[in-house]
Amino acid sequence: MLAGLATNMVFGFMRCAVLLTVFAGNARVAGYDPARTVTFVWIGQGLIAVVLIWGSTEFGERVRSGDIGVDLLRPVDLQAAVATQVPVRDHQVVEPSIEDVVRTLYTS
Repeated sequence: MLAGLATNMVFGFMRCAVLLTVFAGNARVAGYDPARTVTFVWIGQGLIAVVLIWGSTEFGERVRSGDIGVDLLRPVDLQAAVATQVPVRDHQVVEPSIEDVVRTLYTS
C-alpha cells in the first residue's frame, strides 16, 4: 500500500514536471493552463487505485509459483475459470439531456 502510494507520488511529480515544461513559452496549451494541468495529473494518479487499472495479480502469481501447470492439466477452460473469479462491476452511463449540454457549452 505504501509502495503504491510512493510510486504514484513519484510518477505524479514526474508527469507534472514533464507537462509543466511545455508551458515554458506559453500560458495555455490545448486549452489547459498550468493549474489545470497539475489538477489533471493528480486526479489521474489518484484514480489509478480506485479504478484498479491493472486488475488482479493472482494469475501472475500462479505462473510464478508453477501452479499454472496444474491448472492447464485440468479438464476446465483456464480462461473461463479465471473469468468467473473476476468481480462484475456495473458501469452505468447516464446520458445528459440536450438542455444541460447546451447550457454547459454556452455558460463556460
